[in-house]
Amino acid sequence: MKNRFNLNPKGTQVTHKMVTNPEGGIVYEENISRNLFLQASAFKLRNSFYWSAEDRLKSLETAIDNEKDFAYKIGLANFLSNYLGIRLSPVIIATRLASEIYADKPRVTALVAKIMDRPDKITNAIAYAQYSKGSGKELPPYYKRALRDAFEKYDPYTLRKFRLRRRKVKTSDVIKLLHPKPRNLELSRLYKAIIENSKEASIEKGTVITEVLSDNKITTEKKQEWISSNLENIPINATVRNMKSVDSTDKNLNILYNKLKRGLRVENGFPVVKVLNPFDVLTAGVNSDAKKMAVTNKALSEFVNQVDLGVNNLKIAFLVDVSGSMGGSNIETVAKYFSFLFPMMKNSTIRLYSFDTSVHDMNKFVELYKSNADNLINLYNLVQRDFRPSGGTALADAIRAVDLHDKPDLIIVFSDEVSWADSGDSFVKHIDTPVIAINPVPSGATVFNPTKPVIKMSSVDAKIFYYIPILANFDKFKAWIKSLV
Repeated sequence: MKNRFNLNPKGTQVTHKMVTNPEGGIVYEENISRNLFLQASAFKLRNSFYWSAEDRLKSLETAIDNEKDFAYKIGLANFLSNYLGIRLSPVIIATRLASEIYADKPRVTALVAKIMDRPDKITNAIAYAQYSKGSGKELPPYYKRALRDAFEKYDPYTLRKFRLRRRKVKTSDVIKLLHPKPRNLELSRLYKAIIENSKEASIEKGTVITEVLSDNKITTEKKQEWISSNLENIPINATVRNMKSVDSTDKNLNILYNKLKRGLRVENGFPVVKVLNPFDVLTAGVNSDAKKMAVTNKALSEFVNQVDLGVNNLKIAFLVDVSGSMGGSNIETVAKYFSFLFPMMKNSTIRLYSFDTSVHDMNKFVELYKSNADNLINLYNLVQRDFRPSGGTALADAIRAVDLHDKPDLIIVFSDEVSWADSGDSFVKHIDTPVIAINPVPSGATVFNPTKPVIKMSSVDAKIFYYIPILANFDKFKAWIKSLV
């Protein structure tokens, strides 16, 4: 395990800055580079239990500005966009970097070419400039040229698909601001049609699944006939999002299974998630009929069996925070993580606990969960049934108690972490067992001592847990990120 995780050796004593968390507790300030990665990988511009959308954006901006390694920020934006398929935070990073006084203009320009592969990314860049600077016109000229060059590469279908007429910044606004040069007469006419919002800018009727499904003039039977006739050619993510509308015929189920197999990719033991997020597949399966559930479970089980997180044949302790702040979407995120992590570690000795202000033994469920390791949908539902959030929490005390009782090789804890009881010396200082802390609400501060072997991971949509072995040695991970520039 240590060879795969390549954990950093114990170093000399380092003094870390202490800060106040959202509940008034005193915690460690997170490592600057790691904090930027965690916040950018988990960033969603929406309100949550502890954070408003504006707070989240300000926190990300602060994390970007505090990181002084320009190459790391460039490489991180590329990684988030092209390896994880994240769309918004890489655009914010690039747009913020572009305005730095000593910005490396050639590398920012190259980054734009790599990550601005959809018109909505460019509209987001302009919208962010309007928010932060008051106008998209305030963007540096070289950055606007780079955005223009990226825009000029889009084909007619992409431009029609991403007209973004209901957005504050529309594709027509991009054309007016950046003045892209059309490559041919067809694009020239299309640019004009987009600006005028004429019917020539629309996608041909009856060719897009969302359009067909939303057409009230088409009967349910006709919609299912259309999907059955076009299922092979419908993009994989559109197929997953609309799985409930796929008629469960033997032919369709076979097509669906093969599409899921192609989309759920694993390379050298690591999933590739830009094209298809396996958690979206899980969610679609949960909301489908029995036949599609079976197909989804089969594809997901085969996918999970190919993944190697490097933690087999170990004693692993799972801890699930069941405090009140973990309710709703947070416990759903835990269930999603657990549904994949648990089967990947089924050959290890598993210990299972929940905790609030006390630790609760949940090991009676381990054998039940093992019997459902090849049925991720059942496992997902069981976790939500068995872990019911309520009350307060004492994260550090829970981790120390389990470490002392079980002496595990690895601890995996699911917690929002900003909610913890300050009972004197409650920081996780003295533990040397590797800890993977999966946190649905990253805050830029941590109850864990940053010098200890703690892997801090965050993602509302749960993509990032695949990179457990990489994040185990963050310095090595950061060096690899910079090599992507």
